[in-house]
Amino acid sequence: MLTLTENDAKTPRGALDYFHINSVDKDAVGNYIISARHTHAIMCISPKGETLWVLGGKNNTFQDLSDDRAVDFTWQHHARLHDNNRLSIFDNGKSESKDYVAEYSRGMLVSLDTEHMTAILLREFADPNQSKLAQSQGSAQAIENSGNWLVSYGSLPTFTEFGENGQVVSDVDIAPRLICGAGMVTSYRAFKTRKGVGRPVQPPDAFLRPSEGVLYASWHGATEIDRWILEGADWKGVDGNDYIQLETKKKDAFEVSFAIEGTMPPFLRVVALDRDGGVLGHTDVLHRESDNASSTKLREWLIRGGVVLVILIVALVFRKRIKRMLKSGGVTKAAGLIQRNGWWQDRRTVSPHEVQRLYNG
Repeated sequence: MLTLTENDAKTPRGALDYFHINSVDKDAVGNYIISARHTHAIMCISPKGETLWVLGGKNNTFQDLSDDRAVDFTWQHHARLHDNNRLSIFDNGKSESKDYVAEYSRGMLVSLDTEHMTAILLREFADPNQSKLAQSQGSAQAIENSGNWLVSYGSLPTFTEFGENGQVVSDVDIAPRLICGAGMVTSYRAFKTRKGVGRPVQPPDAFLRPSEGVLYASWHGATEIDRWILEGADWKGVDGNDYIQLETKKKDAFEVSFAIEGTMPPFLRVVALDRDGGVLGHTDVLHRESDNASSTKLREWLIRGGVVLVILIVALVFRKRIKRMLKSGGVTKAAGLIQRNGWWQDRRTVSPHEVQRLYNG
């Protein structure tokens, strides 16, 4: 029995997050498919507020025809309803607490018969050679027109693409393995699409080393570039935005380079065009004889020095704790300690990484 007082649930950290909605979908007739993480259940709610069915949890209304593997998910995320009453779920199998811990997290595809109220696990997506257990966040996406599935492991900075038969197509880490379980890098969901368009707010980058006689240009995040044009102008042309085209190159890599000659106009810029010839953006204007590229070697040494300095500071501040952890079990327990006492995790029942938008607008 949980006892509450008048002083409870007055702040985000003190809230009793008994339900915890983390995804909402809608079916063809307007019913809501709601994932309630803390009750280990997926619910179907009519527009009038009636509960039509519940999959999983203590109030499950389905008979599981898959030896309970269709309804034994826990701490789940990202429930999505597909054609023919098929439901995809990311089953975390673990939370920040020690309750209801599965062997691994998985993507699920469940077939629902809402007439006879039966459920069948059609597919399970998990890597048998590298099982993962994500204590929060995550998603399972049916990749359009391919039959493949993309499973993201949320609190673990990694995602895996599975083929139609469950084989691993690719496995990608978005952070070093060393910090994989520390909660320093997370990804709430991951999606794969061919329809995405990247239009960065910042202009393309240009770097010029006159000693090399090469001007480099790139535009991180821009997906519509078809070709690059090197343009030049004298001072009057720059002032009047009157440039002449010097050279055109098809985009075939992330970065483009142009050879710079002494006969070119003094002021240069690189313009990015789409396949219809429309201007997407252009770099800042550079003088042909001005070096704006930082030294690669100097930058590498600065980065290395910064990393070493950070490591030394952390080691100095936490030297006593590090010694104790190394004596009692090493890096694995250290990662666990970071998770339990980490900056992103609440010591009560609510995780700020999932409620921040709710309380802060």
